[in-house]
Amino acid sequence: MAVKYPHGLALYSSPQKNNLKLDVESLSNVEIIVGGAANQQSCPPELINAISNTNLFTPEERKLIESIPVVYGHVASNFAPIGSVSIHLDWFHSSLNAWRHLGGNAHFQFTNSDLHDDAALGQTQIHHVRNKAGDGYDLYYRIEEKHGGMVPNFWLIQYKHGVPDGLRINILDDHCEQWMRFSNGLAVDQWLWWDSSGKLLVRVKFKAPYDYLKHSRTGLGS
Repeated sequence: MAVKYPHGLALYSSPQKNNLKLDVESLSNVEIIVGGAANQQSCPPELINAISNTNLFTPEERKLIESIPVVYGHVASNFAPIGSVSIHLDWFHSSLNAWRHLGGNAHFQFTNSDLHDDAALGQTQIHHVRNKAGDGYDLYYRIEEKHGGMVPNFWLIQYKHGVPDGLRINILDDHCEQWMRFSNGLAVDQWLWWDSSGKLLVRVKFKAPYDYLKHSRTGLGS
């Protein structure tokens, strides 16, 4: 089964100057504190983009984040994520976001839980991990060069009962680049986006649960 990107979730877009690509009529309960690179701000200590920041991540969430490179870091060579067995694997030659590469569709079953993983493998791994209740996560995982070394860069979007519920984050190496939290399919709390120096490019507060999937106009891979 091929894995598709979830509608409305921006993966590799950049914040435009004073333009978050949100429908203007939807912003009555949205406070835009920092709206793009033109007015970036220093990050307050309580919002530093460290995985260890307990204001952003619970201990369970931190454990999940830290496990991702361990579980998925060698899928390209070992085929199956650690803790799972391969049920089905088909290789093909495809194109994704202008990258042409050898890839494949795969289905994995985790051996220590009821989670199963429908995956598309290639330069970017796409994992659609769920149990029968629709709980789990989507993962977009790749390795890229940074400061002369190779580091993980991944998006993690948690789901419950088939809708986003929990974290929607971008992790590069050992820090967070984007952070958003969902509850029952709606964005809550804040949307945070940091630059490479740790300054805030985006800080948006949601005064009420916000239908980000409906009102975001940021296309995938844009």
